Amino acid sequence: MSFTAFNAANKTFTAKIGFNYGGGVSLGPFHGGTLSVGDLLISNRTNRYLVPLVTRGTLDAGDLYSATSYLTAQTVHGSGSGRPTENVWGKTTGSVRLGTGTVSSVSVGGSTIPNKLELTLNFVGNDASITNFANSAVSFAAATCAKDIITGVVPANTPVP
Repeated sequence: MSFTAFNAANKTFTAKIGFNYGGGVSLGPFHGGTLSVGDLLISNRTNRYLVPLVTRGTLDAGDLYSATSYLTAQTVHGSGSGRPTENVWGKTTGSVRLGTGTVSSVSVGGSTIPNKLELTLNFVGNDASITNFANSAVSFAAATCAKDIITGVVPANTPVP
């Protein structure tokens, strides 16, 4: 996962995520429709944010939202989740759109990993609190079962990829 620095002049931020996904480049549900791609979740000491990768309920793909809370794999699927206590989605109720964005997904896999994807999120924010994502915690579940999780911290000086 990589991030560009927040551009204060045009209020843009870009995240790139490479991962294997069973639903293919369309980011559609898989495993009989029971598994979906997770949201990009960003949090710091005072704020929670989410960027849904696919439109879900009132949340539009690629847009940046403040979030009141996150949903765990167990909340989304019930018992039998890979990692039941891991956050996988932002809660739709109470989420407020802070900016608009886009999601693009391309296959970078070959014959051995046909569903290896590179996902690019570009979003523009309207809220002053998002101007500094530095040192914020980031989490991404490749699927809502939470078997494959990427976590980390946005570095203070994020290079442009």
